[in-house]
Amino acid sequence: MSESAPIKLRIPRQDLTHMEAFAPNVEDATRWAQHLPTADLRNAVSLLREAVGELNRVPLAPATRQHILEALNPTLQSLLQQLTRLFLNQPLVLPETSRQLAELTESLLSLVSTGYTLVAIHTIQRVGGEQPAHPARLACEALQRAIQFAGQRMLQTFQLYQHLEPQSWLTLHQLYALGERQQLAKLPVQDLQGRTTTLTGAWLRVALLGCCQPNQLRQSDLTGIYRALQDAWGQLLRLGSERGEGADQFVVDLHSDQPPHYSRGEARGIELRYIDTAGLMAELKKLREQERQGRGHRSPLLALGLPGSILDHLINALSPPSQRNFSRRPGEASKLEVTVGLSGAHFHCAGERTFSEFLPADGPGDDSPFSAPPPSASASAQERFAVYRAEIMNASPGGYCLSWTDPTPVNLRSGDILGIRETGQVEWVVATVRWISAMEAASTLVGLELLSPRAMPYGARVMGAGGELSRPMRVLLLPEIKLVGKPHTLITPRTGFRERQRVVLLGDGEEFLVQLLRQVSASGSYSQFDFRYIRELEKSTSAVAEEITMPKSTFDSLWSQI
Repeated sequence: MSESAPIKLRIPRQDLTHMEAFAPNVEDATRWAQHLPTADLRNAVSLLREAVGELNRVPLAPATRQHILEALNPTLQSLLQQLTRLFLNQPLVLPETSRQLAELTESLLSLVSTGYTLVAIHTIQRVGGEQPAHPARLACEALQRAIQFAGQRMLQTFQLYQHLEPQSWLTLHQLYALGERQQLAKLPVQDLQGRTTTLTGAWLRVALLGCCQPNQLRQSDLTGIYRALQDAWGQLLRLGSERGEGADQFVVDLHSDQPPHYSRGEARGIELRYIDTAGLMAELKKLREQERQGRGHRSPLLALGLPGSILDHLINALSPPSQRNFSRRPGEASKLEVTVGLSGAHFHCAGERTFSEFLPADGPGDDSPFSAPPPSASASAQERFAVYRAEIMNASPGGYCLSWTDPTPVNLRSGDILGIRETGQVEWVVATVRWISAMEAASTLVGLELLSPRAMPYGARVMGAGGELSRPMRVLLLPEIKLVGKPHTLITPRTGFRERQRVVLLGDGEEFLVQLLRQVSASGSYSQFDFRYIRELEKSTSAVAEEITMPKSTFDSLWSQI
């Protein structure tokens, strides 16, 4: 950075002469950490937080401070692993205890990042008396760890669908800028897990996470993407101070409190850096092609715990922004009725009929066409497929921003299918959750993208290679919208359906044999396919109540190769 743009990092004053927790040396710190009451998690974390806060205010030589922080790290990592289990994969609106633990974790991560920032700054400024034998290495290690813990804190905030605190991006960018100014950005350094990385790699990992539309992702997907960006995917990114020739680039001002944004050409800022994602995009598209051709078992996605649908999300997020092609019906409605999940949308689109009522037949099973409706089925269904009320905060041509006024459903997740209906309307509109923002001490904000102005409920039975049929599952057929050139598509559950399958659609006296074509979108909750009609089935070969055998196509063995 130029001399006219000084580094802006906040550090506490070293105004304590001693520590209450332990003497500021490695031996006492190690002994103290080993005797923390880890069985009482909240108490242990609170004590560690207070100790790190004190450590940040005691004058110490940079190397000594670094060694103490490293000595505390094993206990810190163990406590963090236990903590995250208590507030991740929980209801969207966290219970009070979980919320307090999340705040405690965020504060601890911030204090540890600050501790390493002190090491780096004091090493560069030659503060603290005796200097280390390799000051550049110490400063580089400290900056890498400061970025790592700052990134971990930001990851947690994304996973809880909360807003980052002001200065979060600025702090991250300035840590990297400090290392770049000291010519440390490309110096190999070992992270706390023993992996070789660089300051550039550590910063890019967090910066690109902000480009991936994290508020549209599930918590487990964010964890997997963050892990991938640390390893193979992060190595495919390139950073430059000038805009390159490639189209897939993001730009960030190191002197701003903003994440990187897609570069449309000219950009203004004090110190710009361009992130070239062309290599990563090529890899993502290659992996997507492997998934579609049935070679996903060789994909690293499995090791990361990521679904194949995440590839479409990342490719879309890292591509030039596009405009939506479906416009909502104009109106003055200020509230919406909302039902959550594919099952709920199917129930209401089917005229408030359960699946067993929608496809009645005799036979054993639960909530299937082979089961009789249980006693009190109506009351049970109304409770299972509840309708919530939400206030419209904003509306765009293709979606809504909702403020949830009813208690937020515990199962609401990014990527869910929703059925929505404006006040006074009869038809249910199909939408998907694109982002969630859990506002502290306020209502939850939810961003919706409209998928279709109406949906036709069906039951679907997947046809096997020998013509055998699977158990019926709920699907929604989204009709063609000729005005905008949008073909008909099928919304299916996330598992059980794939490209090139033949499927029997059943509903209200209609039975069709169709073939799924390209998967056009997917999330952790649903898949959406183009499809083509093969033929209407004759009533004498009903697929509702009996197993029927369809003639096996001579081309079945070729479908996976096309």
